[in-house]
Amino acid sequence: MKIQRNSEQIKRLESLKLHEVMHEADVNPDLYMPVERPGMDVGEMVTRQNEINDIHHDGEFEQVVADSSFHYHFYLKLEGSENIVDLLFDGDEIKITNATEAEISSLLKIAASLDADLFDEFGKPIAQPATKKSFWSFLGL
Repeated sequence: MKIQRNSEQIKRLESLKLHEVMHEADVNPDLYMPVERPGMDVGEMVTRQNEINDIHHDGEFEQVVADSSFHYHFYLKLEGSENIVDLLFDGDEIKITNATEAEISSLLKIAASLDADLFDEFGKPIAQPATKKSFWSFLGL
């Protein structure tokens, strides 16, 4: 499965960008990104800081940021479910693995929030389920 913008959406908004995906991951309580906190001693911290300083000094910093901005790994975990859906932003689409029927409605909401479409494993768009309108809906009630 994947979330991606179709040609009409791309004409209006361009292809899906990293900052849009990161914003969605920040505001959606069902999405999270794993935080890795490696245990480092002082020597390792100084070594890492020296490597960072070298990257800035050589002028490679912008390229490192550009290279890393094409991939963003995060997860979908619904309350009351044991399944964790793996999501990877890769270039201009979000690749989805191990999603079950229970997560489809959440994935459709994420796609709608990003003004994109959810596609199944065969590349066919999955439509939002039709909502039943009440008799009074024509009055805006």
